[in-house]
Amino acid sequence: MPARYAVYYAPAATDALHRVATPLLGRDALTGENVPQLAPPDVDATFWKALTRVPAHYGLHATLKAPFELRHPGMENQLLLAVGEVASHFLPFDLPSLSLAYLGKEEKGFYALVAGERRSLISFLERACVMDLDAFRAPLRTEDVARRGDLTFRERSNLYMWGYHRVLDEFRFHVTLTDAIPDAGRRALVGESLRAALGEMLGAPLRIDALTLFRQENRNRPFTAVARFPFANVTSSQETA
Repeated sequence: MPARYAVYYAPAATDALHRVATPLLGRDALTGENVPQLAPPDVDATFWKALTRVPAHYGLHATLKAPFELRHPGMENQLLLAVGEVASHFLPFDLPSLSLAYLGKEEKGFYALVAGERRSLISFLERACVMDLDAFRAPLRTEDVARRGDLTFRERSNLYMWGYHRVLDEFRFHVTLTDAIPDAGRRALVGESLRAALGEMLGAPLRIDALTLFRQENRNRPFTAVARFPFANVTSSQETA
C-alpha cells in the first residue's frame, strides 16, 4: 500500500511533554527510534507495553489532519509547502489546564491528555488543517470506511467528506496515551498511576507553536515525523478564546 501522511501537534524534543510522555510510549516519533519504556508506578511492564502498542505506533501527538494517502503520487513536496502555509497563518498560543481523561466507552476507550476548553484557537487550527489540506487526500479505501463501524449521521458525513469522522464540530483535542482498558479495576489503577507519572504536566498550559507532518511508509510501519513547521515567530501570544 502507498505511504500515508498525517498532520499532528507533536511536542518538540525540548518540550516537557515530550520528555515525560515519550518514555511512557517507548518510542520517539520525532526520530523514529525506540527508547527504554517506563511503565507508570504500580503498572506491570508487560501489560503496559501491550497497552501502549497502538499509541506508540502513531507516535506522541494530537491529530489535526488524520492519516491519508496522497491523491496523486509525487505530491509530497507540494504537501510540505501547503502545511507550511497553514502554519504561517497562526501565532503560538496556549491550551489551558491539561488533564487526563478516559475517552469513549469502556471497551473501546483510552486514556488521553485533553485540554481545558473544547472550543478555542485549537479548533480553528484543526479546521484549517482539515479543509486546506484536503486537496492532497486520496478517497478512503473501502476497508477504511468499513472498520469505522457504527457512526452517527454527522460522523459518517464527515468520514466521506473529510476522510475522518471526528473533525470540525466533532473534534476534540487529545493526546492518546493508551489503548482500551475494559476492566474497571485496571482502568482505575492505570489512571491513578498515569496521573502520578505525568506529575506537573497536569493542570499546566500546553504551548501550541508548530505543525508537524508525519509519514507512514506502509500500514505495518509506524508514523515518524518528516518536517516541523513553526508558527509565526511571536513567543508572547496567549490564547484568550
